[in-house]
Formats: sequence, C-alpha cells, structure tokens
Amino acid sequence: MTTSMTSSMTSNMTSNIISSLTSTTTNTPTPSTDSIVDSIITPMEPSKTQEFIIRHEIKELGIHNLVCTLQYVAANEGIKRLFRKYYRFQVFNPFAVKTKANNMGDGTVFLEVQIQNVSERYMYLERMNFEPGEIFNYQDLNYNDNNIDDGGENDEFGEFMSGSNIDNEDNNIFNQNKQNENNKINDNQEENKEENIKKNIESVFGNNSYLNPQDIRQYLYMLKPKPEIDDRLGRTANALGKLDIIWRSHLGETGRLQTSQLTRKSPILDEIELSVISIPSIIQLEIPFKLGCRIRNRTTSTIKVIISAIKNKMGSILLSGQSSEMLGEIISDGIIEFELEFFPLSPGLQRVGGLKLTDIISGYTKEFDHLTDVFVVFL
Repeated sequence: MTTSMTSSMTSNMTSNIISSLTSTTTNTPTPSTDSIVDSIITPMEPSKTQEFIIRHEIKELGIHNLVCTLQYVAANEGIKRLFRKYYRFQVFNPFAVKTKANNMGDGTVFLEVQIQNVSERYMYLERMNFEPGEIFNYQDLNYNDNNIDDGGENDEFGEFMSGSNIDNEDNNIFNQNKQNENNKINDNQEENKEENIKKNIESVFGNNSYLNPQDIRQYLYMLKPKPEIDDRLGRTANALGKLDIIWRSHLGETGRLQTSQLTRKSPILDEIELSVISIPSIIQLEIPFKLGCRIRNRTTSTIKVIISAIKNKMGSILLSGQSSEMLGEIISDGIIEFELEFFPLSPGLQRVGGLKLTDIISGYTKEFDHLTDVFVVFL
C-alpha cells in the first residue's frame, strides 16, 4: 500500500512525525504486534508531500480495517498533535481449490487438485507446490518427464518441501537453534535446486502460467505409502499433504495460499483381501496366462480359504483348470501368494473377476466381481 502525507501548514515546519498503520479484521478486532507498522518521517516543510510504501502480509479473508495514525509537532507550538484516518476494504481469495482422492487397491492414492481463477483479472501462477504427508512418497504427474518424483524415491529430486513452512521449536539451547536454522537454509537450497530442475522440464500446461478469469487447471499427484510404513496405516491414513500456491496479479502484486492438511475419507479394508501383484506384459488372445495374486487375512483369527469361480460373472476372461482350489490356512494379519491361470476369449480391454473366497472355518464368503483389467492382443 502507498501512503501519502501532505503538510498543509503554510508557514510552520512540522517535526517529530511518526506514522502508525494498524490492520484489523472482523475475526481479530485487536491488532496483533505483527500487524502494526511504525515509521519515523523526516521533518517536513510547509506544503510539502511525502509518500512511502508499506508492505504487510494479509493472512485473513473478509473485511479489513486500516487505521492510519499520525503524530507530529508544529515547530512554533511545541505541542504534540495526533489524528487518525480509517480505510475499509475487503480481501477475496482469487483462487478456488477443490481436491479429490482416488484410492487404488494397492494403497496408491491419485490426488486431483483443481485450481480456478475466480477473480475478475488474469493471474500469473508463479509456483504450485505439494508437500506430502509424513507417511507418503509422491510423484508429480504434471510434467512430461515421468522420472520426476518428489517423495524421496528419486534421489535427484528428494523430498519436496517448502522451507517457509518449517518452524523451529522454541528452546533456549543455542546449538539446537543454530542447527534448526541450518536445516531451514538447506531445505530452501534444496527447494531452489528442485525448482530449477523442474523449469528445464516441460510442464503438461506448456510455458503458459497465466490463468484468465474463470480458467481452471487440473493437477495430478500420485501418492504411495513409504515402504517402512505399516500396511494398514498407509492405506487408511486420511492426511495426504498440503498445497503451497504463489501467484502474481497483472500489476505484479504477490499473493500466497497455504492450505490446511488435505484429507480423504479413509477407505474401509476388507476382512479378507484379494489383490493382484503381477500381470504379464503381453496377453494374447486364446492363449492361457497367469496372474500373481495375494490374499491378506485382516481378521483377528486364523482362516482356511478356498477360492472358486463364479462362471456367470466371469465375462470374456475365464478361469482355467479346476473351478475351486484350497489355499490353506492364513494366520491373523498374514498373507499367502499364489497364481491363477486364465483363458482370454476376446481381444481388447477385459475385466477379470467372478471369483469367490470362502473361509471354511467361519463360513465367511466374499465375491470379487472386478479384480483387475487386462489388455488382450490378437497377434
């Protein structure tokens, strides 16, 4: 904001001029210390004007009240005088952010982020960062180079973090504070390095970072639980990560949006879980192929499982061989891996399903109408 002050006294110089600017909102009517800006102004001759710019980060939306207070002393009077002026304005968020989490059977999460420019002027999107939750690695799918992985699986990029979000713990140990400061510097350097690397790789949006009013962009991130994380925790955790968005207006004004933790509705895990762990790279029409499968027992007791086919639900991919097979006992939270052979009857993208698991101890059964999809080729 630019503040202008004019000395209207015709014959007297004013001195000891102190200006104070205070910003308040409807949520915080009492200004905090970081919202007050004080400045000492040099003495002013009659009818002279001074202008100065004050920068202040606005952290809340809605109605704001700017209170400008000026203190001065007239040279011939020696009396301290004070007056205030009030300015009222409203702050809008120029971007609307929507997210959607898509949960895969193996624990992978595809996070869709939709950014819309809801302002009345075009905006320049300077930076769009995603910081994953503690238990996730992630891959940024918004670049044409598929090797970009900001979650630690690719050492070239490492974990993508925003140094401005790292807060040092308040303690009185000097060495600890110094170490924390060094960590912040290293994180900022690493972030700058990653930004430079990404600038050399073409974005799926091209080189255009401008969003016209009502324009929408869709971003996609792939999250995977870290290998050392417990399987159940990795697949049910609801905290996915945070977004850090920086933009500029058409006049060069800078804005920043840091979201709270993005969450999802935790998926409900089956008591007996059947998943596919391997698929052949090429599946030919009318030639049998094998799928690697895994069953996990999520109950609190040992189960004894039989897998069988439901022929009227199998479609164009039929189970080859016996229609049922005893797989044996699986202890609580244990797994068993095995192979199933199938016979493809039709080319193209086909559904694999029509299977049933039965625990002969408890009588529990579960049907799997859709296990996976395979692409059948005709050579």
